[in-house]
Amino acid sequence: MMPTISQSRTDTLRGLPMFKTSSDDEIALIDSIVEEIEVESHEVVLRENEEGSESFIIVNGNAVVTLAGVELTTLGPGDFFGEMAALEGGPRTATVTAITAMDLLVVDQADFSALLTQPGVAAYMVRAMVGRLRTAQDVRPRDLVALRDFAPVVKDDDPSASMHVWKEPVRGAYPGAEVFGLTGIEQLEGFFKGTTPRSPILRLTGIAMEEL
Repeated sequence: MMPTISQSRTDTLRGLPMFKTSSDDEIALIDSIVEEIEVESHEVVLRENEEGSESFIIVNGNAVVTLAGVELTTLGPGDFFGEMAALEGGPRTATVTAITAMDLLVVDQADFSALLTQPGVAAYMVRAMVGRLRTAQDVRPRDLVALRDFAPVVKDDDPSASMHVWKEPVRGAYPGAEVFGLTGIEQLEGFFKGTTPRSPILRLTGIAMEEL
């Protein structure tokens, strides 16, 4: 990220829905507390579970919000993010990655409360946050896991060769009856000699016997 200077900060601020009803004095205050930065395409601005305190307002560009690797929503000009950490000082609740190059306004945690003293800004942010909470209620943790774990697996960076994990060929086999006639130690030794088939559960769990 690198600082940038806009041609007309006042015009930039007034062009954002969040500050549409702000007075001249309020715009002047906002101008004094925000910093402008540029973000490159594909740059991670926030990462879930990492510490942070700044909040961001998008002037230009688009970003995607993900949680546990699952896309939740996209953001564009006029949207804001990072407000939860600015309010409570906790870790980031999601990851925000730039889809395109972006121009952002950054508000430090110490100055964030100044934004909330402006009725129009506070009302705008509350409405947006309520909408996000409603969306979050519809996405349960197990749904996130299902979306992440059951998405097609891309083979060799080729989307056309992607395959769902449950459609992959079965690997491993179960031993025949003759194996159960062996002693326990003989069955285990068979794993190392390759005479005892490796069961599918070994591939699923990644567990491998190293020593006997």
